[in-house]
Formats: sequence, C-alpha cells, structure tokens
Amino acid sequence: MPQRVHTPPLPGKESINSVLQAFKLKSSALLPPSAVIMSEKELGQKWDHCLADSAIKFGTGLGLGIVFSVVFFKRRTWPIVFGTGLGLGMAYSNCQNDLKSRYVLHSKVAKEQ
Repeated sequence: MPQRVHTPPLPGKESINSVLQAFKLKSSALLPPSAVIMSEKELGQKWDHCLADSAIKFGTGLGLGIVFSVVFFKRRTWPIVFGTGLGLGMAYSNCQNDLKSRYVLHSKVAKEQ
C-alpha cells in the first residue's frame, strides 16, 4: 500500500505547480507495469479481430444450437440459447485476452511486416 505524505500547502503559484508535479510523479509510480498505452493501429487491429471472432463464434454457436434443437431435443429453444451463449462467452474471453495482452503479434500480422 502506498504511503501518504502530508505536506502543508505553501502560498504562491510555484508551490501549486510543485505539488502537482510531485503528485504526477507519485501517481505514475503506482501504475501497474501492464498499463501501457498501445498504438491506435494495434488497438484497431485487435478490435477488428475481436469483432470477426465474435461473429464467427456467435454464428457457430447459433447454428449448432439449431441443429441440436431440431435433431435431438424436439425443437426446444434451450439448445439454441445455450449454443449462442457458449459462442458469445468464448468470444468475450478471447477479446478480453487479446486486449489485455501486450506486444503479441499474431502470425498473420507478423507475415505482413
């Protein structure tokens, strides 16, 4: 846990700037090492990959749910909802991992460079 340092405020404009500067230095030291700002291009590629992956997994889950509903479960709706939920859950998990990872190049991106 970070230690709090109490310093009495000093009158004048210079003291306000020095307090702000000290706060900026202390707050930046508290950031975790994984808090890195990525480039706009990299973030855009990750979002594109997430949306494409989500559409594929949603469609696959929906399709498998419909097939299982018709073939095995007498046209009930729960297999459709279950398959769609599984697809969206996997897509969400993949997107979360992609957006949190730092500097991971996929083979497709590496071939372009």
